[in-house]
Amino acid sequence: CKYCDCYSLTDIELPSCVTMIEESVFAFCTGLKDVIIPDGVKTLGNWVFYNCSNLTDLTLGRSVTKVGDYAFRACTKLTNITLKMLFEN
Repeated sequence: CKYCDCYSLTDIELPSCVTMIEESVFAFCTGLKDVIIPDGVKTLGNWVFYNCSNLTDLTLGRSVTKVGDYAFRACTKLTNITLKMLFEN
């Protein structure tokens, strides 16, 4: 995985041209605290933020339509989630 076990990574703000975050890309990034998923990202892969144990803040953009299995498993400090997604009836 691209950034797996990157302990020094503390926050992520992806560019709007990203449409998918692949499986396990940020797994075990235990220093990660803040993630902003921009509008344009449609899919978060399985296990994408697995065991990011210090992740506290997450913002999901309007375009997210699929969140993979266990995407936030073991993110035990995740307490602030902002959903910008538009829900249809």
